[in-house]
Amino acid sequence: MVNTDLEMIEAKWRLGLIRASDLHKLASNLLDEGVESESLIALFALPPDAVIWSGPTLLDAAFVELGGGELTDDTAAWHVAQDMARRVLNGTLRPSDALGQAASIHVRTGYCFDVFHRLYAMEDEFSSIGSGGSSYLGRSEADMAEDVRAEAKRIAAETRG
Repeated sequence: MVNTDLEMIEAKWRLGLIRASDLHKLASNLLDEGVESESLIALFALPPDAVIWSGPTLLDAAFVELGGGELTDDTAAWHVAQDMARRVLNGTLRPSDALGQAASIHVRTGYCFDVFHRLYAMEDEFSSIGSGGSSYLGRSEADMAEDVRAEAKRIAAETRG
C-alpha cells in the first residue's frame, strides 16, 4: 500500500514549490514508495543534465497516468493551505513557521491566492517582535500564535465544491 499523497505533491508542483532540479530525487522517492508509471520511470532514467529540460513534461504525464494531473492553480493553493492549517492545528508546524511558509508562497506566487493573504499579513507583524517580546502593535508572540491557530481553523474548515 502506497502512503504517498500524490495530490499534495502535484499541488506543490503546480505552485512552483518543487523545482525542476528536484525531480530526479522526487521520482526516485516515489518509485521507492511503490508509485509507478511509465513517465515516472522515464523521469528517473533521465540523465541529470536533461532533468530540468524534459523532467517537467514527464512529471505532468506521470500525474495523469496516476489518475491526477487536473489540479488548477487555485485548487493547488487551497490544498497546500489546508495541509499547512492541519499541521498548525495538530502541533507539527509552529505558528511562526506557518507564517513564514505562507508569506513565502504568497510572494513567490505573485500574491495570486487569497488563501495565504491573512497569514502573509500576520507574518509582517510577527517578524517585528523585538527583544521586549512585543510586536510593533504591542502584541505578544503567544497572542499572535493564537491568531495563527484561529486562521488555521478557518482555513481547515473551508471546503471546495
